[in-house]
Amino acid sequence: MGKEKREGMRFDFNEVSIRTEKKCSCIQCGKRLTRRKKFFQTLSPWNKNADGTVRTRTEVMQIIQKEAADWRLIPEMCKACKELNNG
Repeated sequence: MGKEKREGMRFDFNEVSIRTEKKCSCIQCGKRLTRRKKFFQTLSPWNKNADGTVRTRTEVMQIIQKEAADWRLIPEMCKACKELNNG
């Protein structure tokens, strides 16, 4: 007999996200830089706390805000300096 095509179920979960920007200087040459990044997680049954409870929107927002704050502290290097250092 032939193979049957299985139709999968599709679920769409709400995304909680923030976009953040940091303005800094290249750590090697001092050129002014602007970097932007999106931090996100979804509200889903698989996004759980350590104790096994599903995370709320507020908990997810606190987590991604912390991730964004940590990212803003990481020093950056401009594209030209990165290319010089990598090869």
